[in-house]
Amino acid sequence: MMRISTYWRRVFLIGLLFIFGFVQAGATAHAMRYGYGPHQHDGKVCVLSLAIHKDDQLAVLPDAPDTSSTPPVRFEIDFSYVDDEGAFVRQVSEVKTSARSPPTQ
Repeated sequence: MMRISTYWRRVFLIGLLFIFGFVQAGATAHAMRYGYGPHQHDGKVCVLSLAIHKDDQLAVLPDAPDTSSTPPVRFEIDFSYVDDEGAFVRQVSEVKTSARSPPTQ
């Protein structure tokens, strides 16, 4: 595998930072010129204003699922091997755990 020198890593990182700064400056300049409300460019709706302007409401998150009645998680561990005498041995262990969730306050 080819190893990239430290010099080219720095060039790549500086390039990414330059692109990031350029995009941020462009978005800021667009917002300064047209504002945050919905508007059009050449008869087409601006997608930047659609991404920002959402009736000034916060997104409504769905309620968390009720985990109080969740059955315990069950899985099996299967150990299969051939012992020293050539006999096939299979051991199945069942592991039961309870569903974990953050503590309630």
